[in-house]
Amino acid sequence: MHLNLFRIAYPVTSLGPGQRVVAWVAGCRRRCPGCISPEMRDPAVGNLIEVSVLADHLTALPHALNGITISGGEPFAQADALAALLYAVRQRQPDWNVIIYSGYRLSTIRRNPAMRHLLAETDILIDGRYRQEVAATHPLAGSGNQAIHFRSLRGKAMMSLLEDTEPISPVLGIGRGGENHLLIGVPNPSQQVTFGKAW
Repeated sequence: MHLNLFRIAYPVTSLGPGQRVVAWVAGCRRRCPGCISPEMRDPAVGNLIEVSVLADHLTALPHALNGITISGGEPFAQADALAALLYAVRQRQPDWNVIIYSGYRLSTIRRNPAMRHLLAETDILIDGRYRQEVAATHPLAGSGNQAIHFRSLRGKAMMSLLEDTEPISPVLGIGRGGENHLLIGVPNPSQQVTFGKAW
């Protein structure tokens, strides 16, 4: 089984508590105005990687990590592959927590059997389409219409930590050789403009 992966980054502190590895998947049919990651919409920009190979890589990273965040792209469009990946990762890193961003609402995810498998591996789900005209009310949400769902005991244990967190400024990730810039985090519209000019 393969996952269409856009990129990973680590250690990241702007997309969840602690130090995390973040995986962005490629491919999203939505065209939300103001999307922070339009470059990930086309599935052709990703690279197909065997789930077992990626699980080996993630769990062998040379950092003390607290969890994994999945974004994109649309993670639930690759629900089967991601569910298999997270299951394999948890076998080797049982203390990691899992945060997933999705443009789908929880009610839609629950109606889809494949999506439910991925939901079962999720500690915190941030759901809903990005709407740039609705100001964010939570440090992990891009817009105020998005909801934070604490899906597990592990997720609920992070609730007070996240609710007490001030908005975290995104950071600019730079790939090897100074190429492949990537904005990592949940910027507000003014920050998007600032970072856009910086690029």
